[in-house]
Amino acid sequence: MRPKVVDNFHNTMKKIFITVSRKGTVRGWLRKSGKIRHAGSEFEIAVASAADFGEDSLTGSRLPNRGSIRPTATMNTSHVTLLSLIFTLAISQGSIMEPWKKHTILATNDAAEGQASRVATAVAHDFDKDGHVDVISSYDGKVFLYRGPDWKPHVIVEDMPLNPNTGGEMRGCLHSAIMDVDGDGDMDYIGSNRMLFWLECPPKPFTDKWNLRMINYDVNGAHCVLTGDVDGDGKPEIIANSWRDVDASKIPNSITFLRVPENPSDDRLWKPIVIADRDAPGRNKYLGFGDVNQDGRPDIACAGQGEPGAANGWFAWWEQPEDPDQAWKKNILSDSEQGASNILISDLNNDGHMDFVGCRVLGKGVVWFKGPEFTRIEIDATLESPHSLAVADLNGNGFQDIICSESKRDGDTVIYSNDGQDNFTRRIIGEKQGSYDIRIVDMDGDGYPDILLAGASSRNIVWYENPRK
Repeated sequence: MRPKVVDNFHNTMKKIFITVSRKGTVRGWLRKSGKIRHAGSEFEIAVASAADFGEDSLTGSRLPNRGSIRPTATMNTSHVTLLSLIFTLAISQGSIMEPWKKHTILATNDAAEGQASRVATAVAHDFDKDGHVDVISSYDGKVFLYRGPDWKPHVIVEDMPLNPNTGGEMRGCLHSAIMDVDGDGDMDYIGSNRMLFWLECPPKPFTDKWNLRMINYDVNGAHCVLTGDVDGDGKPEIIANSWRDVDASKIPNSITFLRVPENPSDDRLWKPIVIADRDAPGRNKYLGFGDVNQDGRPDIACAGQGEPGAANGWFAWWEQPEDPDQAWKKNILSDSEQGASNILISDLNNDGHMDFVGCRVLGKGVVWFKGPEFTRIEIDATLESPHSLAVADLNGNGFQDIICSESKRDGDTVIYSNDGQDNFTRRIIGEKQGSYDIRIVDMDGDGYPDILLAGASSRNIVWYENPRK
């Protein structure tokens, strides 16, 4: 069944006549369908006739926010069906459907136009433990640490590392992650400028030196870097893809994970475990991590773009065997996607089965593979060049919402509010802003998840403040 995406009403829908009490109780008459506003929040109700008002179909089924609808009486006229309704809404002051305030960390940077100026990734954490979130990003051959809340930049790497085998690599990170690599209790930075390196967080992050150490040169073209306990030993590993072909990489078209060595500070390169050996061709992009089949062993998903202009991109997942160091079993979700780029593993409807959500940067749209059969459902077929993707419970209703951003410079950032009943309410929260990377983090310490964007095409870093209060 196709999910209901509430966006704009059809021209046939009529006005709603209601009054809203200060306690959140709404009373009035409804003519067929319409929408209401309360405390700045918009609630959209679509009704065709009295027959649609069965108790089961009404309870919370069409509301972006938590609540319930109870019909109290019906009366027919010669023209329309009139319904006397009482709406009892559990309204949180400051709905996520209200405007999200945009904050700038880095305005358009002053690097020369080109690859070096692109800000492709950003991560956030309170690195100096002063109670304010800080941000790390890279461009123009450097790595920057921005101190919150005023976002003053500090250069922590003056010159990006070079690959001794090629004499070069990218002048900014494609992707990044944070993890306590050396076990000293603070978070370190993991970056990919196609090859992998890590920066050791010092005791005083804004004055002391961040030591740079290489992780691996052969995992080349790591377009995604994740962390997670792959092998169940209680310690996190690094998960990274190696998308470059045989002419540019010793581990081409593959997916790997890397265990932290016993002494990660001794400058020895880490050994990659190849779980998909040349089994992810066609410019594999971003990864997802989670226990898909609930066997107690986490699995890995990946999206591959395929050839430009062709609908031969793919979404797939690899099932972890009992021995994680052996080859993992590949499962294709779809192999006819135009420009598949990102995929995540999450139980969207809390039915106990894991789902997949993906997007297509060289095409359009956001797609859901609903478990356990992984039925393919288009959530939004119109979003253009969607690149960044995240899932998080933004409104606190217990269901994972979807956040997706377009990669173009004048792109939109969209949230799909999830009611848990296969319905997603589409809301544009940001406009005219590129995005290559999304992170969900409480940026202002108010207890609600915010949205951090690295705007590659916009050459900036911004975050959007969750309007919940």
